[in-house]
Amino acid sequence: MYQKGKDFILAAMLLNQKNRFNYVYRHLICQELENILKSLLLFKDFKRFKPLLKPRRELGHDLEKIVLCWSKELNGNRINVKLLNEIKTPNIFYKNHRLRYGSIADLLFDLRKSKVKSTMKFIHKIIIKVNKKLRLLRPA
Repeated sequence: MYQKGKDFILAAMLLNQKNRFNYVYRHLICQELENILKSLLLFKDFKRFKPLLKPRRELGHDLEKIVLCWSKELNGNRINVKLLNEIKTPNIFYKNHRLRYGSIADLLFDLRKSKVKSTMKFIHKIIIKVNKKLRLLRPA
């Protein structure tokens, strides 16, 4: 799951270089955030978090809930307010699969204008920290 999250961020970065495919780019950013944070929660306590992470459960695909849970469990309850504000609008669509599939909401909101800088910085920092820890766990 962690590796999939890293793959999603790489795919998003490649798409962003072309400055096209804005909705796909934003969907991949949401997927990377979801996969990486869920994988870290599962690594902390698999039995406890596995039931909460399934679709239609307490956390499901709701990025705001996942970020808040991660903050509480793995970040000393420090909440990244910029990140929460940035994912608020895309999350409305993402958690209900509306970012992936077209809907009337496409006419009401232009997600191409939504910011992703804080989300990308946040995920980049987490990947660096996790990769350092993973290197320390590997036998020499």
